[in-house]
Amino acid sequence: MIQKHILDNGIRLICDQEDYFKTFSLGFWVKAGSIYENTQNNGYTHLLEHMLFKGTHKRTYLDISQEIDSAGGHINAFTERENTCFYVHLMNHHQELGVDILWDMMANSTIHEQELDKEKMVVIEEIKMYEDSPEELIHDLFFSHVWKSQALGYPILGTIPNINDANRQKVFDFYHEFYSPENLLVSVAGNFDSKELLGQIEKLKFPQNKLTQHQPSSSQLNFENHFQIKDLEQVYFILGFNAFSRHDPRRYGLYLLNNIIGGGSSSRLFLEVREKQGLAYSIYSFTGLYEDSGVFGISSSTSLENYRPVLRIIIREIKKLCEEGVSEEELNRSKEQIKGGIIFSMENLESRMGRNAKQELDYNKTITTEEIMGEIEKVSVEDLNNLIRDVLTLDNHAFYSLGEEKHSEISLSKDIITH
Repeated sequence: MIQKHILDNGIRLICDQEDYFKTFSLGFWVKAGSIYENTQNNGYTHLLEHMLFKGTHKRTYLDISQEIDSAGGHINAFTERENTCFYVHLMNHHQELGVDILWDMMANSTIHEQELDKEKMVVIEEIKMYEDSPEELIHDLFFSHVWKSQALGYPILGTIPNINDANRQKVFDFYHEFYSPENLLVSVAGNFDSKELLGQIEKLKFPQNKLTQHQPSSSQLNFENHFQIKDLEQVYFILGFNAFSRHDPRRYGLYLLNNIIGGGSSSRLFLEVREKQGLAYSIYSFTGLYEDSGVFGISSSTSLENYRPVLRIIIREIKKLCEEGVSEEELNRSKEQIKGGIIFSMENLESRMGRNAKQELDYNKTITTEEIMGEIEKVSVEDLNNLIRDVLTLDNHAFYSLGEEKHSEISLSKDIITH
């Protein structure tokens, strides 16, 4: 049973208790991400995530890591476009420690100027590392292209000028805008004492209590073809299509379509491009569904000589799907794969903790495993084929490629789609 509590201090608590585990995963989720930033403070959410590990009024950064290590657990955090999460995974008798450390970081961080200066250098090196990794860079470039001049297209890591410009006061001001009880969700899964946890979370109070309301601006996709020259051994690219928001009931069909096109080793593109033709090592599809906008994408990388053949196979498979649709057998196989993935994720406490938190943050409710699998099962061949024709519209697509100069001579629109 998953239980939801809205406490007097404004914090939401989601409890997913399973006593046959010996551990628990505890996450503190803040509704703060790059989608709420602007051009001046883009990157501050991620920088602040780093800084909350750098020491509090009662713990140094070394104390934080050593206390968790001494308890045999681990601690980490990540920043997304819409949320930031700090989490621990510990043995069940260390529940009090887990709550205390996460809360201490979140509410009592000193954000020391000297530590900030050092961490700015770390984040800048992280940005440079991503820029040197074309597999990561192509996604940032694609998002900034498809959501041009919109917050959804901002890089999560931020920009080097913004990070250089950050100071203690600016970061503290940003902290006070987003870190409040009403903006915090606590999610826990595994073996824990729910009564004791409830008492612990009820006592938590932020230094400030007023929530600054932030709403993401409406996002509109930009459909264009674009390339960037970079001295690389391969060409990296993403072909994107307009999807819909995460609230659209057709999302379950899109998950199935994603699995069929490029979601695994038996997907159409993996079999055609890699297994049958040997033209690329990596090819996959993905979905990105947000509050009021969404994208479906296909990504790959290959040598310059294989670039055109890979694009032609992708376009051929898209046209084939639009004209012929999927079979009942293919749809059923995809359903079993999706349902299997859901069941397997139930064995991972961090996945369960994160899934419950995301559902509450995205939908203001917990959607059970049974409900999700029921929605997956309801998708018919007709539903999926209608979705294919709605989404995979080659007349209205976005494309971004990254590679050596000669790759720019190949036009997706002129050379491939109309071939």
